Amino acid sequence: MKVTCILTSFNRPNWVRHSLGSVFCQTHQDYELIVIDESEIFDIRPVVAKLPFREVKVVHHDVSAEERAKVNRLSVNINEGLNLATGDLVCYLADDDFLYPEWFSEASSFFSKNPGVFAAFGKLARSYSREWIYPTDPEIVFPNGIISDPFCRLDHNQIVHRKLQPPIEWPIDKSTLSAPDGLFMREVGKRYPFHPIPVFAAVKRMEHGKNLQNDADIYMGGHMRGARE
Repeated sequence: MKVTCILTSFNRPNWVRHSLGSVFCQTHQDYELIVIDESEIFDIRPVVAKLPFREVKVVHHDVSAEERAKVNRLSVNINEGLNLATGDLVCYLADDDFLYPEWFSEASSFFSKNPGVFAAFGKLARSYSREWIYPTDPEIVFPNGIISDPFCRLDHNQIVHRKLQPPIEWPIDKSTLSAPDGLFMREVGKRYPFHPIPVFAAVKRMEHGKNLQNDADIYMGGHMRGARE
């Protein structure tokens, strides 16, 4: 099965290299990477070009402070990725997190064996390191059983779902900046409950420089400059 991975990026010139590298190192090679970027301090396109991805699309947007103040740009960018996706499965990756190398393979195998399942989640490992290191004894986010309402229970880095037509889009209202992934997953769960895949999906960094949720006013005011690492 072909996997589409949507990676959104904003001003993380070093950490995004870890995210990109973790996609490139996937053991399952039938995938496409869609990068939607709004970085102001570096050009992500030559960074992506250094890795010979088999199939990759890179979209860069220059966004004014006025545009950023109107809507939830994270959701706008992910929705663009959803409309570009050509895979059988869709997953997501933030620019400060990274995937386990077997994730695409395990997800593809799970959905192939379970044709009636439309959404699933793997294990999310929390890390307090600034390096691209898979933690040996991590805190793990992996709720028991099938989840119908994943809001505040799952992270978007650990979910995967079949490509939905038409796609269920992420909410773009600026009031949703604190939890657009949770609201999106809640809408998906109303139709398609999330099933557990008992393998590691992603590593989520818990120590940030500038976080969109914690610094929403600065971000939407167009004042979040510099690296966010």
